[in-house]
Amino acid sequence: MIFAPKKNFKKSSIPQSKNFPKDSIESKIADLPKKPLILVCDKGITAQQTAKLLKKQNVENVYWIKGGLNEWLSEGLPVKSRSSSKA
Repeated sequence: MIFAPKKNFKKSSIPQSKNFPKDSIESKIADLPKKPLILVCDKGITAQQTAKLLKKQNVENVYWIKGGLNEWLSEGLPVKSRSSSKA
């Protein structure tokens, strides 16, 4: 699960991740999957705040990536990218 503007998510994201708007997460808690949730944003700050909010709402198995997508990229971990380069 990634919290990012749609244009950023489309540009680069973690494989098998889904974009979920942060501003609507509280209203959709019942719709969240029951499996572990791993949250990520660009720097990890918003994901951490959202994870804490979800835990206060009794959502279990919530984690975030410290350092966010920026850290993920700096470690050379895989991303799916959709570049719109023209030849």
